Amino acid sequence: MVMLKNGLYQIEQITTNPRAGTSTVLRVLAGLHRHLNEWEAWLLYVLKGVSSTALHTIDLVQKIQRLLIEIKREIRGKYKFYNQDLINNLFRHPYTKVAFLEKDLGVSRATATRYLDALADGGILQKHKLGRESFYTNHLLIGLLFNMQKMEV
Repeated sequence: MVMLKNGLYQIEQITTNPRAGTSTVLRVLAGLHRHLNEWEAWLLYVLKGVSSTALHTIDLVQKIQRLLIEIKREIRGKYKFYNQDLINNLFRHPYTKVAFLEKDLGVSRATATRYLDALADGGILQKHKLGRESFYTNHLLIGLLFNMQKMEV
């Protein structure tokens, strides 16, 4: 198993180091191949990691979908300016700016500001000032992205 972990470490170094050459890759794979029993264990370990990552990602995507639907319903029910392009803008990135909304919705700066300020006043977004410019964060989306459950491997 020591060879296995050492091989995994070397493969990680190869994938994160653009200067790693073909000879390095072949040397690591040859070392793993010599230990056939460890090769099988290594392959199962990698497949389990891929499976765990996939399940973790599916869970996150489903949570984001539920949040999107919840915010979409709230905006549709409370505001006259509901628009699917607005929802897309709020979920494309965890933050937005007036200029982004102007471009995505084809509205004036004043209209975009009014929409975003209303969503911030309603608690859907949080408004932050940076110098003379304001930006608005989708704090619920940020909460999902930064407070994910630890992945089980």
